Amino acid sequence: MNAPLGYALLRDRRVSLRPKFIALGAGLIVMGAIQLLQIPFESILAFVLPGVGAAGDVAVDGAEAVIVPVLVATL
Repeated sequence: MNAPLGYALLRDRRVSLRPKFIALGAGLIVMGAIQLLQIPFESILAFVLPGVGAAGDVAVDGAEAVIVPVLVATL
């Protein structure tokens, strides 16, 4: 797996949109699975640290929503 080559293929105009959307869709599926696995941990953290836990959860989820699908699509 070569992440720089995968990212170059995502940006290449010669590659049609269908494989790009399939790769990004696979990334979204992986991100959804990760989110489901994090639910117990996030609920405990939000219970123990109500303010900090919620703010940290929003920040981490926002970063994951952008980074994980692109990372999976490049692999």
